Amino acid sequence: PFMTDAWSGHACDLRDPVDDATEFLKVVAQKSAPLFSPMETLVLVNREALSPDKARQTYTVASADTVMEPDSHTIDDQLADFLDRPGEHDTTIVFVAGHGINI
Repeated sequence: PFMTDAWSGHACDLRDPVDDATEFLKVVAQKSAPLFSPMETLVLVNREALSPDKARQTYTVASADTVMEPDSHTIDDQLADFLDRPGEHDTTIVFVAGHGINI
C-alpha cells in the first residue's frame, strides 16, 4: 500500500519484517545461551509473509507449534498466556515489526 499524498506517496510496506524477527531471535538465542536456559518463543507472523524459505529460517529458531497467525484469538489468548509464564527471575523480550492494526 501507499501512503496518501500528505505523506509524500511513498510505499509503506515493510521490507523484511519476518527476516528481521528471525535474525533478532537467532542473535538472542546465540548470545543468551550461556546465561539463560531454556529459551521459550512465540512467533506471530502472517502466513502469507512466511514463504517456504522464510519458514525454514523461522523454524530453526522456533518450533512449528510456537509460530502462529496473529489473529485476535492468538493475540488475546496465546500472547497473554505466554506473557503470564515468566517468573520474577526470568527475562521477557518482545520484538515487534509491523505497522499495527486495530483488532
